[in-house]
Amino acid sequence: MEAIEALASTDMDVEGRISVKIHDQQNPSKGVWLEEFAHALQFIRYGNVPLSSDDRERRARELEVAQCLFERVERQNLTQEDRSHLERAIRYYGEA
Repeated sequence: MEAIEALASTDMDVEGRISVKIHDQQNPSKGVWLEEFAHALQFIRYGNVPLSSDDRERRARELEVAQCLFERVERQNLTQEDRSHLERAIRYYGEA
């Protein structure tokens, strides 16, 4: 994860096991934990995301999580950094 400078990642293997990896050297915020938990719930609900040439399904999942968390940002008491991250994600993934 250091190579791509990711704070965290969530994935599902072919046997259906879900892995959540948190880059603890960067002191992840509550927003990072909530985002990865939401992705884990997506794997449970929808299954794995097949690879595609345009990456449309993965982008749709990223957008769904960002919008869901942003709608609840006050209740979750997220930091301004987390709010900014969600706003950027909504703009980026919403462009597809």
